[in-house]
This record gives sequence, structure tokens and C-alpha cells, in this order.
Amino acid sequence: MKKIVWLHNFCLRDPSAFIAGDFKAVFVLDEALFETEKQSLKRLEFQVLAGLDAGAEVYQGNTVEVLKHVAELHGSKVITSFPVRRPWFHAIADELTDLGFRFQPIDEPSFAPDLDYDLGRFFRYWNKAKKGLLKPD
Repeated sequence: MKKIVWLHNFCLRDPSAFIAGDFKAVFVLDEALFETEKQSLKRLEFQVLAGLDAGAEVYQGNTVEVLKHVAELHGSKVITSFPVRRPWFHAIADELTDLGFRFQPIDEPSFAPDLDYDLGRFFRYWNKAKKGLLKPD
């Protein structure tokens, strides 16, 4: 049984780095979401190409209906995605849950950036530059 991974317009990255096992990535061109987000056609083209680059199959239609169809086609009851704080995302997740699917958010690994910066280089520059920049007129 494959997991269905919904790649939406706020997460168009290759899911294989975050998900182990057998999965099917899906990107849905949903006109209602397109109108809600008020995106340009150029942005839409970018999203489709990014979805294809991430290995997703691209469908057009109502997101819930498409995800339901793809899940049933692959015999899956699990649909997963990268969470985003948008009302439409939660509405879709709730609707899929109401239809009997298990909606599972993908937890991305957190990371701490390396904070070992060479601040001395900046301050050497700043000490020379501030003399000319902070002169009273």
C-alpha cells in the first residue's frame, strides 16, 4: 500500500528526503485554491514544473476529489503532506479525514544553523566605514 503525498503550492520539494517507503507524490491544479491565493499564471507554471521536478504526478480538479481518487487507485488510506498555516489546508485535511482517510502531516527535521560567523571581518569593515558615514553635516 502506497502513501499518498500531496505536494501543494507551499511545499514543492522532493518528499523522498522526508518519507521512507513506498509513496506516490501528487500535485493538484485546483482552480479554487488558485483563486484563493490570487497567484499569477507565471507562478502557476513554476509550481507545475516544480511539482514535476519533485517527482509528482500533476492532476487538475478539486483537491479532495483528486486525492481521494488517487488514494483509492493505489489502495491507500493514508494521505500525507507538509503542513501550512492556511485555512484551506486545514479544511482539506478535515474533509479527507471525514471521508475515512488518515491525514498525516510530515514532520520536517529541525536544524540549527551553524552560528560560527567571522564577525571580526564585519567589524573591521564597519570601524573604517562608520567614520565617513556618521559625519555630522
